[in-house]
Amino acid sequence: MKTTFTLLFLLLASSLFAQEYLKNYGQIKDKSGEVMLLFTEKEYEKAIESLRPYWPLPGNEIDNLISVTIKNLNSVESRFGKTLDYEFIKVQ
Repeated sequence: MKTTFTLLFLLLASSLFAQEYLKNYGQIKDKSGEVMLLFTEKEYEKAIESLRPYWPLPGNEIDNLISVTIKNLNSVESRFGKTLDYEFIKVQ
């Protein structure tokens, strides 16, 4: 029991310390533009993978998000057509 708790604590602690942060508005805007450009090019997996270091989600949840995103956006494209571009709306 003690070994299991120690292992669980070490895994949790390492995942918390591994998280990166975008430090300012410029970095956030640049990363957002990069991700949106990848989405318009149908590079969904690459886009989400580029956000992995910044998301406080377990890896398996991000992997699931990738597969669900690909499936859903392919369905949207078949109904509404290809994504042409993206546009920044506002900062809140």
